[in-house]
Amino acid sequence: MPKTRLQECAFTVLMTFVMVYAMICFNIAIAQGAVTPEMFASALQEMLVMWPVAIVIDLLLVSRIAGRAAGAVARRGASQRSVVLAISGTSVLLMCPLMSLAACVLVKGALDASFWPTLLQLIAVNYPIAALWQFLVAGPVVRFAFGKLAAPFQAAAA
Repeated sequence: MPKTRLQECAFTVLMTFVMVYAMICFNIAIAQGAVTPEMFASALQEMLVMWPVAIVIDLLLVSRIAGRAAGAVARRGASQRSVVLAISGTSVLLMCPLMSLAACVLVKGALDASFWPTLLQLIAVNYPIAALWQFLVAGPVVRFAFGKLAAPFQAAAA
C-alpha cells in the first residue's frame, strides 16, 4: 500500500486506469449489446477524457474520505485486510456515482430532461460491476503490481 504522497499518486494512476478502462468497456458492450474488438479501441478514446477525471476526483476527494474510513477501521484493531476492504469499499461507493455523473455529462451529453434517469440508470448498472471488479480483479492485481514496483524504492529508502 502507498506510504508517501508520490506513491499514493502512482497507485491512483494505476488503479484508475484499470477501473476506468474496464468500466468503459463494460458500458460500451452494454450499449452495443456485444463485446467486439472495436470496443477496446473505442474505450481507449473515451479514456482520454474519463481517466484524468477519475484521477482528479480520487486524489482530491475520494482517497481522503476512504483514508478516514480505513483509519476508523484500523483504530478498532482490525486486520490489514479489513483496512484494505474499507478503502476499496469506500472508493467504489463514492467513485461510481461521481464517475457516472461525469460520464452522464461528458460522454452522454445528457443535460436535458433525460439527465436524472440517465444518471440513475448508469449508477444502478455500473455499481455492482464496479464493486465486483474492484474486489475481485482490479484491487488485488493493482495492489500486487504496486507492491512489486514499489518494493525496490522502499528498500532503498530504508
